[in-house]
Amino acid sequence: ISQQPFSISIQGTTENTSPSGQFLYTELVYRLRNNGGSWGSWVPIAFTTRSLPGVEVTFKNIGFVVVTLTGTQDIQFGAGWSKGVGGITVMQGALLSVQAFN
Repeated sequence: ISQQPFSISIQGTTENTSPSGQFLYTELVYRLRNNGGSWGSWVPIAFTTRSLPGVEVTFKNIGFVVVTLTGTQDIQFGAGWSKGVGGITVMQGALLSVQAFN
């Protein structure tokens, strides 16, 4: 399918010792390569900013994207998160899931 739709989500629990008012930034991305060559640049799918109190936070972030693919291309999905300074934030049980619709 040359115009391939994908649904992407990431779920996880954040254990956080940061002071209130810190932010957790979460981004879903994809990249392509052709004929097993080098991977291209990451393309953002979805981005969220969540305010973190000094307690555990559970989140689910869903993105949807339609990607134009040729018969010789591979696609790779990824997710990342970061936060501001101060304290420690640990991601527990992060699960990235991708569903292709045909």
